Amino acid sequence: MLKTLSSFLVLFLFLSAGSSLIQAEPNLKNNISQKILPGAQKLGSGRLTYLGWSVYDATLYSKNKKFSFKHPFALTLSYHMPAKGNDIAKITIQEMRNLGLKDELRLATWYRQMQAIFPNVQKGTELTGVYSPEKGTQFFLKQKLIGTIKDKQFGKWFFKIWLSEKTSFKSLRLQLLGL
Repeated sequence: MLKTLSSFLVLFLFLSAGSSLIQAEPNLKNNISQKILPGAQKLGSGRLTYLGWSVYDATLYSKNKKFSFKHPFALTLSYHMPAKGNDIAKITIQEMRNLGLKDELRLATWYRQMQAIFPNVQKGTELTGVYSPEKGTQFFLKQKLIGTIKDKQFGKWFFKIWLSEKTSFKSLRLQLLGL
């Protein structure tokens, strides 16, 4: 309960609002580019809202019909409101802590890497994270590579924010996995 409350408090400070999830079909313009993840197909999608404010649409793509960290996949977020890249990195670290990651040195390293990669976003900004068991995690702004974090553990913890059974966003997880 405290973990979830802490997560929502961080989001409250970030968005100055409260929280709920609703099911929605994102209106993504291009879907995932075959250049980014060749052969990928959409597994599911949903919308994250926060006290009635639409934050972003999320869509999960994979080469396989079932999600697995054993195979490459991509998660695209299409933002509906502005956010600072630094704030996105802070919330990401807090969510990783909420999921149980306790290695503060590793979190600090990842935070600095994300700060260097994540841009400020506006309504309509589309960011895609691509996980590859062999290559780590690549980030794309629209369809242009903006950074890579090679630590394979980063990708697992990063994507668990949406895909773990322990996520703060359980409804969104089910939608992304097509369940």
